[in-house]
Amino acid sequence: MMRPMQPLATVGTFEYYEADLAIPEGVARGALEAAAAGSLSGSASGTGYVFRIDFAGRSLWLDQHGVKHAGDQLVPWALFLPESEFSRGGESSHCGGKQVRYFETPEWVQDAVFYQIFPERFADGDPTNNPPGTVDWYAAPASDNFFGGDLQGIRNKIPYLKELGVTAVYLNPVFCSHSNHKYNIYDYFRIDPVFGDNELFAQLIEDLHSAGIRVIMDMVYNHTAVDFEPFRDVMENGAASRYKDWYFFHDFPVRLEPPNYECWWGLWHMPKLNTGNPEVENYLFEATRYWLKMGADGFRLDVPCEIPHEFWIKYRRLVKAINPEAYIVGEIWDDGGPWLAGDQFDAVMNYCLRDEIVAFFARHQKDVRQFDTALARLRLAYPPQANRVMFNVLGSHDTKRILTISEGNSDAAKLAVLLQMTYPGAPCIYYGDEVGMEGGKDPQCRGGFPWDPARQNKEMSAWYHRLIALRNSYACLRTGGFRTIAADPANGIYAYPRTQGGAGVAGSETGASA
Repeated sequence: MMRPMQPLATVGTFEYYEADLAIPEGVARGALEAAAAGSLSGSASGTGYVFRIDFAGRSLWLDQHGVKHAGDQLVPWALFLPESEFSRGGESSHCGGKQVRYFETPEWVQDAVFYQIFPERFADGDPTNNPPGTVDWYAAPASDNFFGGDLQGIRNKIPYLKELGVTAVYLNPVFCSHSNHKYNIYDYFRIDPVFGDNELFAQLIEDLHSAGIRVIMDMVYNHTAVDFEPFRDVMENGAASRYKDWYFFHDFPVRLEPPNYECWWGLWHMPKLNTGNPEVENYLFEATRYWLKMGADGFRLDVPCEIPHEFWIKYRRLVKAINPEAYIVGEIWDDGGPWLAGDQFDAVMNYCLRDEIVAFFARHQKDVRQFDTALARLRLAYPPQANRVMFNVLGSHDTKRILTISEGNSDAAKLAVLLQMTYPGAPCIYYGDEVGMEGGKDPQCRGGFPWDPARQNKEMSAWYHRLIALRNSYACLRTGGFRTIAADPANGIYAYPRTQGGAGVAGSETGASA
């Protein structure tokens, strides 16, 4: 047995288990031969299970209904989820089935410690490319001011990232845009001059890779800037423009304020693209190819819920055909299930996990048993291969920082980090959280990184270093099983081991101290 059967989660009266089994060669060979002959079938029981048999370079998938995967052919299999929990009053309930498609997720992500960089605010390595009116590095962040951060600044700080234990970075958009956040893009093939140029970006990727750090890029396919050439053409030529169907115009001529076209959240400077238009799709896919071939290791997708699923199905095929190990993670704030059925994303930004962590550690809105049940439900909501590479965040450029939302309670924030670093999935540190940066809602959470040691929280920095080193040292914390062994509301104790083979690490947390 490669990994003994162990509990995956318990929700009410439902228990879920998983295991890795080493089976005799003859059994594996016989199963593959039977599958090829169409004579291998499952049982008629209501127990949900799925096995993968790997042998001689081939894989076979078998669930309670029979063979579900042979060779490279992907077919649906049933992931059984509880639709509701049995009540203590004895009221009846039932299990519902959810059809998903078996899919592989990048193995390297399971071992990753991500670090999110907002390029304009991380480090200024080349003052000569600072835009006019650049403010002091420690000025209050605003929606329209510039601090001077750039790609050279990131290159200069690679030793810092390496020493921290980071193995992957997530970069907010770096393409041509007149904003500091770069989510309204006017050229998808060019690095914004205030950050550098394409040659410097290629060098940055090479330098990060040489340091053992992968790179995922933030891509914005839902909307553009009004300075994007196709949109400008429609502004100039109206209904006669060849690009009029690239967007959703209500009438002509084009009016910016108030906009007479569809835009993201009604913001006139972010007109919504018609991704159902083949020309638009081709343009965006070509940009995707370009950056993948430059060396990007994957993409974080901005507001993907506003784009039809058909687009993402084709997108996955494109990305995985170029690099099967590329990581595709979507910005989804609630249930990511519709995108994690095997044909679209590898994972989503785990804001649902963040919400539970904040509710428990920072706001004390749940007791430990409620917290444990909530986490179990989250693990059961997605296929296991997605859970293993889930993008686990405590904050981002769109949220309050964890220390701020904890009202300065460093113990609460440290416990949240402990859970993040020892939980299944890939943790992502929002730049500066590791040195105690604070900040409220956007744009307050986007301050300049405090490179002045006097501005850094040494205790928080030491805590992050310790936990990242622990995670990087023990494979069981990255790829091991997870189960709860104590959820004690009376004493505020939450304990869980992460185990793999004969190795294991136990974690215990309370609401009192770290």
